[in-house]
Amino acid sequence: MSTTDNTGQLVQLGHYEITASVLSERGDDLDAFTNNFLLHPAFVENPSLNVPLKGWRVVYESSASNGVKAQQILAAPHPEVDGAWVMAFRISSEDGFATYRYDPDPMTPVLPKKERRQQLALKWPEAHGEQTPVEQLRITLVNTSNETWQPSHRDDFYVAGLVNARLDGNPVNGRGYYAYIAGTPEAIELVPGASLELPVDVEQQLFDRLEPGKYVVTAILISLDLSSGATVATKG
Repeated sequence: MSTTDNTGQLVQLGHYEITASVLSERGDDLDAFTNNFLLHPAFVENPSLNVPLKGWRVVYESSASNGVKAQQILAAPHPEVDGAWVMAFRISSEDGFATYRYDPDPMTPVLPKKERRQQLALKWPEAHGEQTPVEQLRITLVNTSNETWQPSHRDDFYVAGLVNARLDGNPVNGRGYYAYIAGTPEAIELVPGASLELPVDVEQQLFDRLEPGKYVVTAILISLDLSSGATVATKG
């Protein structure tokens, strides 16, 4: 069963957007997924993990490609937290075996990112100009709707800066890696028309590699996949 199509209502469970209807299915015993497979010891030997034995189903799957192994994300109703789910990650190998990784944190479904970000926009401040230093970029998050925006437990206000190219058109090698820690800074509710200025994090190693000049930069609010338009900033 493919769980990555968009034919039904989607929800986000953990890091994955899945078809909501898969959560209403009965599910199978854990044995249905572990027969003839090699289990990660922590999946079955640590009693504190409280692994449920029933209700498991595949909620997301990806095929192997370019050296990346095939992966299935499994979920079962959490045995202690109402409305929450236990998740496990099954990574298959070419020899027919698989390893498992269990996530002990209860996961509660939320609306997909597309719906959670509908009320919001990222806008560059008018005070920014081409001479604004790349490392001092800030961006304004605005609630553009007539209703109060409420964050879910999956949301935060971390904004990454993507250095796309030099203004003269020459490419930039790599966009950098970000030390993204979910939940930081904390997302807060925004009433209609409210705005909040946020720092734009350009990864330090990428910044150090940039030669002096002007660069085209976009920003993205990672937890919501909310992107800004482009701006120009300067590396001195």
